[in-house]
Parts: sequence; structure tokens; C-alpha cells
Amino acid sequence: MRVTHNMIFGSSITNINSALSDVMRLNAMNSAQKQILSPSDNPAGYNQILNLRAYTTSLNQYQDNIDTARGWLNLADEMLLQASELITSSRELAEQAATGTLTADQRESLASQARQNLASMISIANTEYVEQSIFAGHKIDDNAYEQALGVTVNDENLTAGDIVSVVGEAEHTILIQTLDAGVVGTDTIDYRYSTDGGETWTQATLTAGDAVLDCGTAQLELAAGTTVQADGDTSFYLRPTAVYQGDTNDGVNITKNGAADISASADGVFAGDINVRIDSGTDINAAVEYSYSLDGGNTWVEGNVTSNARMPLPGGFLNLTSGAGTAIAAGDQFRITPSDADISVNINRYSEVVVNNVGLDIFGGLYDSDGDGTATEGLPDSPEENLFEAMGELIGYLEVNDTDGIAECLEKLKSAHERLETFAADVGARENRLDAQEDILETQKGNATSRLAGIEDADLSTLLVEIAKAESIYQSVLNSASRVMQLSLLNYL
Repeated sequence: MRVTHNMIFGSSITNINSALSDVMRLNAMNSAQKQILSPSDNPAGYNQILNLRAYTTSLNQYQDNIDTARGWLNLADEMLLQASELITSSRELAEQAATGTLTADQRESLASQARQNLASMISIANTEYVEQSIFAGHKIDDNAYEQALGVTVNDENLTAGDIVSVVGEAEHTILIQTLDAGVVGTDTIDYRYSTDGGETWTQATLTAGDAVLDCGTAQLELAAGTTVQADGDTSFYLRPTAVYQGDTNDGVNITKNGAADISASADGVFAGDINVRIDSGTDINAAVEYSYSLDGGNTWVEGNVTSNARMPLPGGFLNLTSGAGTAIAAGDQFRITPSDADISVNINRYSEVVVNNVGLDIFGGLYDSDGDGTATEGLPDSPEENLFEAMGELIGYLEVNDTDGIAECLEKLKSAHERLETFAADVGARENRLDAQEDILETQKGNATSRLAGIEDADLSTLLVEIAKAESIYQSVLNSASRVMQLSLLNYL
């Protein structure tokens, strides 16, 4: 085979470039202190590097989640500690006021401090972390509580079901006494009310067919059919309380307007309240056209049709079942209110921690559980532990100089205090869990970093030897190539 000059030159250039490429690659490794810079350097090792980097990124995200959760829970812990101190202060006020040596004026003075304690407690319950309420369930954009009027009933024959609503406002507890015995909604009943603890009175009459006791700036509505006693044996204290505005973990609530013989249920995961309106149809088992609204009825998504009493909605379904009949009419409405209050963050691959709290479970107060716009319920399973109601009742008893009621508040405040401490302990347990998980993450990150360094990092001493070797080879290639390319037959003629 004849070896041409083009072949000599081409081979020389190829060898020079190959040697130079090795020098450049090793110098790049030296600069980065890495032995794997691209998949071609070590395909198996590069795959391990990608997996370890992804794993480390996930650990960093879990760490960020832990930091966020710690912010929420640390703040909740601090606020519950302050709340505990306020309850202690209120209990001390009740103990002072329960003694028979104090005058009405002195109890009035203690009531002023009790009102300040209530206002401070509402402020604590409305605490925000980065402009997000920590005690309102998942309704983090609004305050958890608003101050309102509650009622204390002083008649053992009446129950909470006899109270429909309390509306209005009052700077001082309003004392109401019925003067005539009778049935609300049927009889005409005289009553009187006082806004200064019984010093002065205003006479009024509840007419037949009416159920609202009007006290000027506030009104108390009783259920029709409620029986009241004469000569003040039935009395009411309209005093301050707090109404919970957040949500709970009670599942999905459905209220309806119309469709008396239709029962409704819902299944799915709903992001917020949904209003459903029947547009046409007479039988739930036939074709029914309906619309739904996600913004409280301001706008509607129309033209939806179902024929099996199961209405598809964003996040789930509204199911209708017949009671005495299947009749439904245009204009009937249903309101779906989801009650899923927990906000959770992942702290590892398999578990999560709840960062917020349901204020109703901790502080009590009143709550509109059925979404009808009237807040009359608090903690039905344990009303004696309702903190806001106990603090409100204490104010009412102080301002009307009721020593027996003040003594009752002592036990209620104690029970509410124990309940709050239980939830504070739960918050502390979640904080401890975060600390333990953070230690685990640090160990895992250290292990992953060590493994990554073992695969990716270069051995400096070995790398320098390789660089020196590559440079020597490159110089040798240059030297030999320069001599070969100078050779010619003419040199020997």
C-alpha cells in the first residue's frame, strides 16, 4: 500500500487532536475537581449522580416544608401559651368576684378587665402567620373569629334549642326578664330589659305571633312555642361572645332552599362552597337541568343536565334522594359547604404533619354549623369546655352582679383551660415530630452527599498524574508528528 502525504498529515492531525482532547478533558476535571463531567465519562456513574441529586433535592424540599411547618406551629405554641395566661387571669377575676364581700361596683370594675381579656383572646385566636390565619382551618384568608352577642338563659326549663338567634350589639350586658307567663308566638307577653345591670328598666311587649324580644340595640329571637315564666323567673343575659368564621373537620354540610321532600348528600373533594340551582325539571329521577356557582351566586355555570339524581360538580357529585315524593321545581337550591380544615405538608416520602388548627376545637365560641346564617352552636359535645362562652358568661354575670353565676364560671373556665392545654400539648408534639424528622433528614442528606462525592469527586493526586501523563503524550505526539511531516524522498536524493 502506498502511504501518501495526505494520509501522513491526516493521521498526524488525528493523533494530535486526540492527545489534545485528553489534555483538555483532564484539565476540565481538574478545574471542576470532578471525575465525571458528562455521561460519556462514566454512564453508570452519571446515572447514579442524577439519582442522588434528585434525592438530595427532595430532601431539601422536605426541609423547606419542615421550616414552614415550624413557623406555623411555633407561633401557635406561643399564642396558646399567652391564651393560657389570659385564662388564668380570668379565673383570678372570677375568684375575686365570687366572694360575698365585693360590691356591685367592684364587680363592674372587674367586668371591665374581663372584657379586655376577651378582646385579647379574640386577637390571639385571629393570629396570622405571613397574613394567613393559623386557627381558622383552611379558611386562612379571613379572621377565625368575630366578636358578637351571645345569650345566657336563666330558666332550667329552657334549652339551647329555644334560642333562634341573637343579633345587634351592646356595650354592656343586657338583662331581660319576662313579666308574664305564656307561649312565644301565641300569647302576648310583657317583658323588661336593663342595660345597666338592673339599675334602670325599659318595659316592652312581645305581641302574639311575634318571637323577637327587642332591646333597642340588640334583639333576641326565641323559637315559636317556647314557654316562659312570669315575674322574672325566665331571664336572659345578652353578653359578649365570639363567633367562629373558619371551618371544621365535620365533613360536607348541605343546606337547601325548597325541595322539602328531597334529601341531599355529596361525595368528593370540594375546594370551596358550591351553590346548586334547579333550572327546570319536576322529577329528580327524570331529566333535570341545573346550574352551579362557585362564588356565592354571583356567576353561574348553566346548561348542566342529569337524569339519575346525581349531579356532577367540580370536585364531586350532589346526590338527591326522595323522601315522601320525588318532586322538584325550578328555583330550588342546595348549598354544599365542605368542612375539611386540615392543612398538611409532607415531611418525608411517607408522612405529613398538620400545620394549622381548628379554632372552634380550642377556643369554642358560637358556630353556624348548618350554614343558615345563624350562629347558635359551639361545642355540642362538651359545652362546659367552651372558652369564649365561659369568658362571655363571666362578663355577663359580673355586669349584672350575679354571684351564683360567677361561681359556675369558675368550673367552666377550669374545664376550658384544661381543654386548651390539651391542644397546646398536641401542637408541642407536632413540633417535636418536626425536630426528630429534621435530624433524620440531616443524616440522610449527609449520607447522600458522601455517596455523591465518592462517585463524582476527583482524586487530586491521581488526576495530577493523569494530567502530567497526558501532557507528556501530547508533547511526544507533537514532536514525532513534526518530524514525520518533514520527511520527503527529496531529502535522500
